[in-house]
Amino acid sequence: MPKPNQQLAESLAALQEIQKGGRHVFRSRELEPHAPERLLRNGFLREVMKGWLMSSSRARARATAQHGMRRSGNSAQLLPGPV
Repeated sequence: MPKPNQQLAESLAALQEIQKGGRHVFRSRELEPHAPERLLRNGFLREVMKGWLMSSSRARARATAQHGMRRSGNSAQLLPGPV
């Protein structure tokens, strides 16, 4: 079984193939079954709708996670701040 860093590298290679044509929004089923989860967890993707993903820079993902979110009813809003 490949090590976690090798699995992430394989998932990133698959993401790169999808992005070659300039696409940044795509269906999760276009990747191998565990790749979307792995890339979401590591900040390379964001889920925009159920089954739809958008590529994201890790720096943006880290800034969002560090800045936090404010809950208002059923929706979540990002707190203002640098991205």
